[in-house]
Amino acid sequence: MNPAGAALATRKVISESIILQRSIQDSDSRREHAMTPPFNKSELTILVFMRIMGIGGMLAVPAIFFPYSWMNSIHQFMGMGTMPDAPIVSYLARSLSAFYAVLGSFTFYISLDIRRHRSLVRLWALMVSLLSIVILGIDVTSGMPLSWTLSEGPPTFAVGLTLLWCQRNINSSSAGSADDACGRSVGDKADEDDAAVTGGASPED
Repeated sequence: MNPAGAALATRKVISESIILQRSIQDSDSRREHAMTPPFNKSELTILVFMRIMGIGGMLAVPAIFFPYSWMNSIHQFMGMGTMPDAPIVSYLARSLSAFYAVLGSFTFYISLDIRRHRSLVRLWALMVSLLSIVILGIDVTSGMPLSWTLSEGPPTFAVGLTLLWCQRNINSSSAGSADDACGRSVGDKADEDDAAVTGGASPED
């Protein structure tokens, strides 16, 4: 084969490889979408609760920067008198708001793919259930208003138990199927590229 013919054959192989790669990527995307089953009721329950709690937690970000006068007004509105104007009080109030914001962000992130993060959903539900019991004890021993106590620990405990029960029904096979499909596509692409190169360039004319 003369040099001009060899160069032409090489360009042809490269062009076909690029077209083949794009075709495989489109095929993988359609295959992965088709292989993903719809959410069942348990998964929808987890999704809704985690999205609500995630967004709710992230809404605590502005409270980190509240001036003392605002925090004191909220404190008095809740019937707890004047809020102490001390450094430790400001620190605890602001750091707790930051903690809720971080926890909310983490919760929302998990909710974006509960099937892939199934183990994190289980851990989250377990930790929230245990935390709610601790919070309930703190509310009672600290003398918090009854409305505060009833609206914090018990509902959080119920949500934790609900998600702990629902996470058993998360369809974990879809994440593995997508990974398997990706692995197969990579192997198929390599085989097809080898075949294209072998068939496109002959050792002798």
